[in-house]
Amino acid sequence: MKSFYSWYRKHITGAIFTGLILGILTGLFLAGRFEPVLTVTSLIGSIYMNALNMMIFPMVFCSIVIGICSIGNARTTGKITAASMIYFLCTTALASLCGLIIPRLIHLGEGVKFEMATADIQATEMSSILDTLKNLIPSNPIAAFADGNMLQILVFALIILIYTFLGGFMAVCWTDFIQGCMMFLAIVLVPVVGMIAFGGCDAVMTRLAATAPNLLEMAPDTTTTGIIGIISALAWGVGYFGQPHILVRFMAIGDPTELKKSKHIAMTWVVISLAAAVLVGLVGKVVVPTPLAGADSEKVFL
Repeated sequence: MKSFYSWYRKHITGAIFTGLILGILTGLFLAGRFEPVLTVTSLIGSIYMNALNMMIFPMVFCSIVIGICSIGNARTTGKITAASMIYFLCTTALASLCGLIIPRLIHLGEGVKFEMATADIQATEMSSILDTLKNLIPSNPIAAFADGNMLQILVFALIILIYTFLGGFMAVCWTDFIQGCMMFLAIVLVPVVGMIAFGGCDAVMTRLAATAPNLLEMAPDTTTTGIIGIISALAWGVGYFGQPHILVRFMAIGDPTELKKSKHIAMTWVVISLAAAVLVGLVGKVVVPTPLAGADSEKVFL
């Protein structure tokens, strides 16, 4: 087996052409004669093609990302990218010119009459250039891989490369910082704006006391089941601080003396944000005219 594999690696091109010729001969001479054999070969061929399609898009993505990252120099990468784009555009233009000029030189289609068939099928409307540009960026990269959209996969790989060269983990930290600031301002301002729109804090609390007084109690259910529920909720909240994406940020701190400052910043953000999130629910209870039920209750912020 090892000797066959070593021979195959040395003569892989010849093996591919041999398999191609054998496949053509099988289709020409054995079609309709050995149905069981063709059924088995068709099954094997379908499995092979599906496996090939499964691997080709991740392989292209990984080869682009790993290949460019291995260069390690953004300037060199830019030169290679520019040269590749120029080569691609030139070859595409050359192919288009060949398709336009060669048929005219050899007078392709002269003397041939075509009868136009009629059908009820309507041509689809072409998308605009802006829509095409917007569709270049995949909203769901997994769907791009599943649908085999090579252009979106290449753009996704390019985005990963730009992100990597711009700072890698540092870029993640800055992104999290800006996102955290936006979330903090939004979660604090939404209940304040809601209270102002309803008539102030006193009006909101008065309506809550009249319609849902149990929401203003720290322990609305003092039964055994209620206490177990409160303890479970507290345990869930404690687990929040052990989540991996939070621990990684603390592990990335270069100076151990900064841990204390980071702890205070993180705890302040969490306490204020979670308190404001509770306030969003209370204000939404009286501001939203139609009560939200089920999963829609989580959309009160919107």
